[in-house]
Amino acid sequence: MNNQLSLPSLGVPSAQLIVFMALAQGSSRYLASTLTLHTRTAIAVAEQMVGCKFKCTQVGPAEARNGNGKRALTDSKDLWLVECNGAGHSRSF
Repeated sequence: MNNQLSLPSLGVPSAQLIVFMALAQGSSRYLASTLTLHTRTAIAVAEQMVGCKFKCTQVGPAEARNGNGKRALTDSKDLWLVECNGAGHSRSF
């Protein structure tokens, strides 16, 4: 399973997605215009609590592509690709 988002189109603070990415099954990634201290802290906590691994890479506008191969919605030079291999947790009743 591959989950992709381009956050400028969602209007959601990127730190709010970290917990879902950490728990999800498979690979998740999204583009963010900034990588705030709050997001970095959420990543560190999620890695310690869940055991998943995040990778944050600064990319330029030329590399910033959405899932269809088209340019992302922003031309910012400060784009971050946030990737995670989730822990694959599921609900059990």
